[in-house]
Amino acid sequence: MDFKFKRYKIYHNHREYFIFVPELIKDNLWINTLNDDWWGGPFLSGSVRAVRVLSAGFALLGFNPYAILYLPIKDDLLPESIVGNPENGHYDVVFRTNRTPLKADDWKEIRRKLKKARWVRYKFRFQEERIRKYFQKDIDFLEKVGPDKILKKGGADMRLSNGTVFCSYPRSIYRQCSISTWDYIKEGLQSGSIGGYINEKYDFWTADMIGSIAGWVTYSRMKYSYEHPGLTLNLEIYDIHIANRKLKKKEKLVKCDRKQLEAEKFLG
Repeated sequence: MDFKFKRYKIYHNHREYFIFVPELIKDNLWINTLNDDWWGGPFLSGSVRAVRVLSAGFALLGFNPYAILYLPIKDDLLPESIVGNPENGHYDVVFRTNRTPLKADDWKEIRRKLKKARWVRYKFRFQEERIRKYFQKDIDFLEKVGPDKILKKGGADMRLSNGTVFCSYPRSIYRQCSISTWDYIKEGLQSGSIGGYINEKYDFWTADMIGSIAGWVTYSRMKYSYEHPGLTLNLEIYDIHIANRKLKKKEKLVKCDRKQLEAEKFLG
């Protein structure tokens, strides 16, 4: 299966940065609950299509540790069920490895250059057997030693700055998450169980929890804040097209005015 990315080459501070922006994710992927202290970190929710693209993006990082995966999703439409919280959505997401140092101030300038830069279409072919074979050694080692040592040695980090959530994980973490996410979607589609669960009494749809990048780790911060979330990034499928097959009141994608929501929250 082929996935398309916009590939940019940006020169900044005597260094070349290779930015990959996935196509077909607009209005299909959202990050929320950044300061969640129960799940160990924020949630990245999306449609089946968007999460599958994300799996391909993680595989790309698994092959190329110098790549940067950029999700420009902060201005996308949000599902009505999560739009009422000003802490949901409204942020771009950047994934990288420790091979590509990236400061928030540098990214601000790189993002400015992206608007004027030319891009080329990059096709990434997700060849499941080949990727699984290539990644398996790292995945086996990660499962043997656990994520804590890998994350600490790889300088894992997550932080919010200038409207962007920056996620940095070792390459082996991306490799494991790419395969586990791909398998989850594949098995769910085959069994017809993917997409979430309906509460018929309250006409409420619950997202389909896939798993977590980095999992539950003691190396993660024990105190979470908006600017410094935990290292655990929870992945879930929230596909309104699947939800609307069973919901009586259909879910819609809407534009969210964060300033207005914050004012309403302040006024009580």
